[in-house]
Amino acid sequence: MTDLTEMIKWNYKETKNFFDTRAIGTDIPETKIYIDSLIGSTQTVDIRSKNEHHELMQELTSTQCFIIIDGPSNSGKSTFARRLANAINAEIVDIDLLCYDYLQNRIDKCKTDMEVLMAYHNIDQETDEFILNNLEDIIAEKAKKGKTVILVGMYLEPIYRCILARTLGKYFKRTVSLFCLEYCFGEIQKMQRSRANEFGGKTMPGEIEKLHRQYMLAKEFASMEDGKILAAGVDSSYLVNTTVSNWYSK
Repeated sequence: MTDLTEMIKWNYKETKNFFDTRAIGTDIPETKIYIDSLIGSTQTVDIRSKNEHHELMQELTSTQCFIIIDGPSNSGKSTFARRLANAINAEIVDIDLLCYDYLQNRIDKCKTDMEVLMAYHNIDQETDEFILNNLEDIIAEKAKKGKTVILVGMYLEPIYRCILARTLGKYFKRTVSLFCLEYCFGEIQKMQRSRANEFGGKTMPGEIEKLHRQYMLAKEFASMEDGKILAAGVDSSYLVNTTVSNWYSK
């Protein structure tokens, strides 16, 4: 078994590779050791639909923060991130946009239709490798400029949230978790229909079932050890939803 003191020395790529190659790290002893080492006194505060955004805003603007926004698909994460970034003058690192830009650069370099097809065929693996190799450098560079950074675009199991908190949060004065979770799955369905209408109103087979599984898993994560798992490795942890997102709609 790998010793915790050794794991703490690893960077983002090394740590994620370690747990990735062990079936997402769900059943190995190192997972519990790594997570437990980051669980402290921080509690997850539920501010969904509560008028507590002024206190949160004060916290996010008082010092340089690393803000992790995650949650199940179709929970308004990217919209929330954009509104919050405008309100607190932060920079967004959006995983989906990084992958899109990478794909565009790959396509631009293709000289034949076959090369384009191969680029699309391999894009999932290539973008995963791109994020793995470059995410820490991207975050660290923005931190050097004194920026508050919002990371969005990942739906993270507890071990991966802890990896981010430990390996990327170290570049900032404060790390904050904002976990997007609606009160009921019906709100997720509404947002899914709205998004589908933007693309012709079609829903992919099995999409609702997949969203529901993610939503239920997110509820499970949020309740683990009374919210302490969500708060592992961060200075502040909050449950938010689209109502909170609307506070930053200006």
